[in-house]
Amino acid sequence: MAKRKRRSFGAVRKLPSGRFQASYISPEGLRQSAAGTFATRTDADGYLNSVRYEIDKGLWALEQKNESAQERILFGDFALSHIAKQTTSRGALLKPSTKSHYKKLLRVNLKDFLEIPIWDITKPMVDEWYLIAISEGRFSTASKAYKLLSGVCKRAVLDDVIIKNPCAVRGAQSASTGKKIVCPTPEQVNLLARQIAPKYRMMVLVSAYAGLRFGEVTQLRVKDFHLLKRGGPRSYSIRVERAVICPTFSGQFL
Repeated sequence: MAKRKRRSFGAVRKLPSGRFQASYISPEGLRQSAAGTFATRTDADGYLNSVRYEIDKGLWALEQKNESAQERILFGDFALSHIAKQTTSRGALLKPSTKSHYKKLLRVNLKDFLEIPIWDITKPMVDEWYLIAISEGRFSTASKAYKLLSGVCKRAVLDDVIIKNPCAVRGAQSASTGKKIVCPTPEQVNLLARQIAPKYRMMVLVSAYAGLRFGEVTQLRVKDFHLLKRGGPRSYSIRVERAVICPTFSGQFL
């Protein structure tokens, strides 16, 4: 098989969709891309030949360039679209609480990228952002934000919006502070339940022994409890069908 001759001007890349993308370096030293993609490599080559002719004849001008739709897409807008479309391993859309968490990561931890065209985000930019993020010692939070950033850029690659994912920090998606999570013993849970206001006692016990989150346990109803065993110590199954998003809580338990 004959080796394809290297182009002297511009570059053509086959996208995952099967179409071809053409780009070139302008006289100003900026990389420019065609406004659309091409069905065949020959069509992309023809486009680059016409651009080179315009440059050679002095007919090309930066302000006349048709900026590609990809270059106008802001990271923040594309990220919100990604969160809305993202599905779980079972193919279901993300829960409202998960979407809220991702949006908070965007707003707080990835705010530096929100107004940047996603095409302009580079590997050095991501590397520097991650270095600053972990310098504060919050490895787990930085890792979660990085994972979201990488996921958004991965979708952008699959959607032919960008050519390559700029997220390539080794181990960033699994970084953690290494802090050991210590769970209270049954004796400590019972002591806390006895010290708390009576109306919150059951909430403490259910949270501890059923492993429910605050937004889930506060939405439980009597009909969600099903008695499994009568006589002696009673046991129940709990059906969790509702949850409320609680970004802050300022109530008094004691």
